[in-house]
Amino acid sequence: MGLTSSALKQKDLDEYQQLTYFTEQEILEAFRMFKSLGKEEVKQNALKAKIPFPRIQELPQLRMNPFRDRICEVFSSTDDEHMNFEDFLHMMSVFSDKAPKDLKAHYAFNIYDLDNDERISERDLLEVLDRLTVGMNMGEQSEYLLSLDEKQKVVEEIMKVGDLDRDKVLSFSEFCHIIDKAPDFLSSFIIHL
Repeated sequence: MGLTSSALKQKDLDEYQQLTYFTEQEILEAFRMFKSLGKEEVKQNALKAKIPFPRIQELPQLRMNPFRDRICEVFSSTDDEHMNFEDFLHMMSVFSDKAPKDLKAHYAFNIYDLDNDERISERDLLEVLDRLTVGMNMGEQSEYLLSLDEKQKVVEEIMKVGDLDRDKVLSFSEFCHIIDKAPDFLSSFIIHL
């Protein structure tokens, strides 16, 4: 199985299988991906290596995601804008098609809580919409596909449906209420190895 060349011991693989939604083969594939993103960092000790966020964001599955910076921040266990293998494996496991909806909802909430105040405000929602609706002009300029008025109407509608206690922010339980009404949420929160 190539365990010696991968630097993962059977004990590591067994433990990671218990902590993730991955098979042994999927863990080895995630490790291969991690090593390919951090060739220099993994030379010394692959399991202790820390790869900077910009290189994690080069992962083809993240490259075009408008929340790639937030994804890295939310899944990193350090404050130094790096990810170690366990962070990376955890991220990939949560984004796998085997992870449960409630776990995905927890991480989606944290990703959309752009100011990290444990609630999603109208300001967070406006930025989420900006990230989702940015288009490209022929040049380097970006333009938004929705006007500010259109975005505000969308935010008002989200709050009307989701803000059950009318405090002008979405709690985690209110966010889950909205997700329950979005049948395609699970399919948009998946990264394949």
